[in-house]
Amino acid sequence: MAYEDPEGVLLRQSDLLENISTFVVHGISDNDGNTQIDGLLFKRTYSLVLTQDCDLEQDFAARFGSEVAEDKKLFGMILCGVYPEDLIKAGAHKPKAQKFSSKEWKVVARNGVPRYQYLGYVPHAEQKLVADFKDYFVVPGDFLYQALQNEENEAHRLASIQTPYREYIMQRFAGYLMRIGLPTQFHHLSEATT
Repeated sequence: MAYEDPEGVLLRQSDLLENISTFVVHGISDNDGNTQIDGLLFKRTYSLVLTQDCDLEQDFAARFGSEVAEDKKLFGMILCGVYPEDLIKAGAHKPKAQKFSSKEWKVVARNGVPRYQYLGYVPHAEQKLVADFKDYFVVPGDFLYQALQNEENEAHRLASIQTPYREYIMQRFAGYLMRIGLPTQFHHLSEATT
């Protein structure tokens, strides 16, 4: 992978973000006309922007340009969680996550597992990172830009992934979303024939 320092304030497809907070809703209740939302504010150490560049550019122009085109604004930006290699390998990035043997990890590191994108060593983070496509989420655009522009906030754009690697990541994410869920017995049959 080839990484570069992010330029400007426009979010780009495959930007690596640091310290982005998200709100996880656990429940919504209505007590006598007062709506209450129960949830948790969760800070993600690293996340990767998965929204297409053309949509991000139109959204940015609609938010910060001279002419506001409400129909070009995105409700939210799609991101996915990114974790240190050691956490994913040990199955420690999520509760009850799969642990990988050295042999299994070699397949992940070659991007042979659709769920994960191995990012390798990221100089800006000073460690090897892996994106987990199953851990995708949406952050409202207003909230995300506000967090990134607030100098008192820890949130910032850490690095940008250069082309053609960013397009490769987007193709892999699209492939992950398009996969067909097959019955468990099919997986056992396919393993027996290899």
